[in-house]
Amino acid sequence: LGYRSNDIYSEVYLVRNTKNIQLNLDASYHLTQPDLKFVNYNSNHFEWTNYNFKKEAIGFLGFKVRLNKLKLELTANTKFINNALYYDTLSMAAQFNEDVSLTSLSIAKDYILWKFHFRTAGIYQITSDKYLVPLPELIGRQIVYFENRIFKKALKIQLGVGFSYSTDYYGYAYSPAISEFNVQRNKSLGNYPSVDIFLNTHLKRAQIFLKWEHYNSGRSPQKSFLAPNYPSLSRSMKFGVSWNLFD
Repeated sequence: LGYRSNDIYSEVYLVRNTKNIQLNLDASYHLTQPDLKFVNYNSNHFEWTNYNFKKEAIGFLGFKVRLNKLKLELTANTKFINNALYYDTLSMAAQFNEDVSLTSLSIAKDYILWKFHFRTAGIYQITSDKYLVPLPELIGRQIVYFENRIFKKALKIQLGVGFSYSTDYYGYAYSPAISEFNVQRNKSLGNYPSVDIFLNTHLKRAQIFLKWEHYNSGRSPQKSFLAPNYPSLSRSMKFGVSWNLFD
């Protein structure tokens, strides 16, 4: 009704599970009026009126297959956007009147060597506009942990390390004046490895974990940014306890 009376929200999600394989298909199409912030905005530093903005159309198609015996996951998805809404390099609301698209292909594999467990994942991404829809072309993730049971197998422990890395890309900048992210063409992000160290324990109903996050913080401070002028969180220790209660 009203402003969004002719908007379209449609989604289809299909799942098929068997003993050896799991298939997922996800498709959606949204045709929506611009959020009111894009249409009319006024503050101490910014002001705009965009009654001529068109509806934004977003289509998505995703496919995922998991081969249970091989512990292998393959994923492919693509998204297209027509009349994309965004905030430009001056933090002003804008609309791109041509089609843009992004595609992602990924593979993940779990495997075990003796008591060492591994999960290796890689993602390849293609974007039609590296500034409007910025994505790192390659992302790699690796988790390695040692698992064992001690104290007469009463306590399970997992001690490991996680690595992640992405190629460089022109990620969005943050504009505090409008509390939004905007496109930028000056500072590339990524091309920086992140390392975490963790310890998980499981004793009966209790689970305890320790995580030393961003262990390599400070090694390359000029590259460690979440967004331009916003450094990644420094090295930190996280601790948690989970206790399962049963009647």
